[in-house]
This record gives sequence, C-alpha cells and structure tokens, in this order.
Amino acid sequence: MVGETWWLWVAFGIVLAIMEVAIRVYVFIAIALASILTGVMLWLGVGPAAWMAADTLNAVAVCAGLSAVIWVGLRLSLGAPARHED
Repeated sequence: MVGETWWLWVAFGIVLAIMEVAIRVYVFIAIALASILTGVMLWLGVGPAAWMAADTLNAVAVCAGLSAVIWVGLRLSLGAPARHED
C-alpha cells in the first residue's frame, strides 16, 4: 500500500520546498528533500524500500531520519539562516 503511494511523498516534498522560500529555516527543505527521497526509494524499490512499504509508520520513520540528517547537514554547511529584525 505505501509503495503504491510514492507520488504522495514526492508531492509533499515539493509543497514543503515551496514553503521554504517563504520561511527560511532549513526545516521545510530538509523534510521536503527527505520526503522526495523517500518517494523515489519507494518508486524505484531501492534502499530500505521493502521495509518501508510494509508499513506507513516505517516510511515516516525513514523520512524523519533523513530529514534530521539533511537538516543538520544544511545547518553545518550553510550556517544558521539570517534572522529578520523588524
């Protein structure tokens, strides 16, 4: 069931990537990239795709783990986003 909904993961990632343009905190883009990557893994059947496809919670766990790793990587490589002082 989860393996057949790979496109939902990709669409969710695209929406979050668009949200990152408005709010620059790297959280949205990290989740967006992770969800797109999760969808691609399910679509292609690579990586832990069989384990993820067994249960929706598995796919969410993989997406959350990828999000955390991507977010930390963005923060370390790009630094903290600039804060707007009004």
